[in-house]
Amino acid sequence: MFGFGKKQTASNSVGAESEALDIVYQKYWPWLCQFLSEQLSDAVVRPAGELAGMPTDKEILEVPKAGLYFWADFYQKNSQLLQLIMHCRQNDFTDDLSEILVATGDSLEELTQGLAEQVDGMVLKPLLNALQNQDGKWESLYLQGNEHRFYACESDVLGRCKAQEAFVKHVPQGSLWQRFKSEIIPYLGCKKNYWLKLYQSSFGDELNCELRINDRLIPELSEILTDEARRFELTDWDLKQTVILLQNPETSPVYPFSAQEVRQYALQALRMFASGQDSEAVYQKLWQQSNDVSLACDLAHYLPEICCFKCVREADTPDKTFILRCNDWDDDIQLRETQIGCYDWCEQAINEFFAVDKPSRDTLIKIIGYGATAKAMSAALQNGSQTKNMRFSMVFWVPEDYILR
Repeated sequence: MFGFGKKQTASNSVGAESEALDIVYQKYWPWLCQFLSEQLSDAVVRPAGELAGMPTDKEILEVPKAGLYFWADFYQKNSQLLQLIMHCRQNDFTDDLSEILVATGDSLEELTQGLAEQVDGMVLKPLLNALQNQDGKWESLYLQGNEHRFYACESDVLGRCKAQEAFVKHVPQGSLWQRFKSEIIPYLGCKKNYWLKLYQSSFGDELNCELRINDRLIPELSEILTDEARRFELTDWDLKQTVILLQNPETSPVYPFSAQEVRQYALQALRMFASGQDSEAVYQKLWQQSNDVSLACDLAHYLPEICCFKCVREADTPDKTFILRCNDWDDDIQLRETQIGCYDWCEQAINEFFAVDKPSRDTLIKIIGYGATAKAMSAALQNGSQTKNMRFSMVFWVPEDYILR
């Protein structure tokens, strides 16, 4: 069966595990390169470390005409199961794509054939259709009175069950995207690309349903998939579908900074917070350096909040929103993380900050103390509330020339 992969457990010897993964990679990466090259005529294998901004420990398959880059990770715990994590970057995309594919089989041929079908159907088909503007449909939503139009291309639904006749009878085989898109579309926003993974499974007494947007698990949307799956009178089955949505350049805000540039500014901001500089000081400094009021505003406000949600996990609720206010706007804007262009880059910068700077508990308390959530949390705790019962939204003012992107 396929599904979303689990993190690999640590072995007693990190070196031995790394060596084992490298052996698996060397075994299957040439096959994947060959397969992709047959589907993408101008594909070229680039040595590890040759392309700036790309992973330095893996070869990259470049497709120049489409502006695409592919790389991969492989995991194999036993000879009958193979997991591929396929990564993709496109020159015009806001975020990289990643897809976890799992194949089972009794031979190398069965494993690679199973992965080939999934790579072709789950990744290449929707991706290439979207880039070529074919076999898709336009979808729209509005933010701050502005229309955002997306070209949506979906994969076929991949479903598996040993009792195929009962599977067809009891579990809908149609598009998951079409069934749930009205609930999903409000989670789209300013980004140029959105990669959706919809997954339902039932094994024994356990339901496992997930909806991910750009690899971010969306608990409340996952629960909608779970509620539907709970009604089906059948076990031991699963369904999966992927969808890519590319925003029309005419409705997509131009983001003037690369992901790497945003992460560097964010790291600088975190170190300023750690040194005792407040949000206003960070905002002014970043504005001066970047000459971009919107970037300075986003980082000065989002970073303490994201740190808070990471450090106090009970407060990281699925229904939290971010509300922006400006004197010239008729209404506040309520946003989700998936709608904010720089949100994932802020998270990546925080992860790097944790790994490199290794901030102390006191330093983290200082950083999150500059955010509205920590202040509200402190007041609630003083009034006898518990963090597990808290529901928070971040609220902050933005200047009149702020651009939502």
